[in-house]
Amino acid sequence: MNRLESGKFADSVCGVVHQKNVVYQKVICQFSWYCEGTHVTRPIQKELWKESELVAKKVLLENFRLPSLSKALYYHADYVRPNWNKPKIDQIGRHIFYGDRA
Repeated sequence: MNRLESGKFADSVCGVVHQKNVVYQKVICQFSWYCEGTHVTRPIQKELWKESELVAKKVLLENFRLPSLSKALYYHADYVRPNWNKPKIDQIGRHIFYGDRA
């Protein structure tokens, strides 16, 4: 939702999720699972899928937000090293969140 509201990304939730960029003639997705095609498979961990659906409903229907992530625009898993020059905002589980420099 932060990306949607920032004005720096697509202007719809689906647009943000499906947004692609071309960098050095390589297509880069905002969310790697979309480019990898894993979005077309059935959930493997059904309980985690159900939990993610509940969280999505709270965010979309109840405007739920985590205050600690109010400025987060980017994230990656802790096993990835993208070398971003962005300020770290928080880490939740295995996900590290970043914002833009002021």
